[in-house]
Amino acid sequence: AVVSTQSTGGGLIVMQAWYGVFGSANKLIDVTIPLQCLVHSSRLILPDSTKVGMLGFYDMSYGEQKKLSVKYSFRNVMHEVIINDEDALRIPRQSHKIAGS
Repeated sequence: AVVSTQSTGGGLIVMQAWYGVFGSANKLIDVTIPLQCLVHSSRLILPDSTKVGMLGFYDMSYGEQKKLSVKYSFRNVMHEVIINDEDALRIPRQSHKIAGS
């Protein structure tokens, strides 16, 4: 229901979101649905603090630096952003637009 409401007007749709340790030994969890549920009026705003305590997130690699990767569609154009765990996130942003989409 959340996605269909957003998609009818070209709103913000979280296509794919991963949280955890990126690299040779990826330790990631899929947080696509938890993030989509936080979208309101085609905006997603996360605080500048660790995401571990958020609903649907957990710390599978205690003590390691985690990141959040989000691929999303806004106005039917693909966007992508990767932030450090303790950075704030505000989407959509023009700077996240994937070239050629």
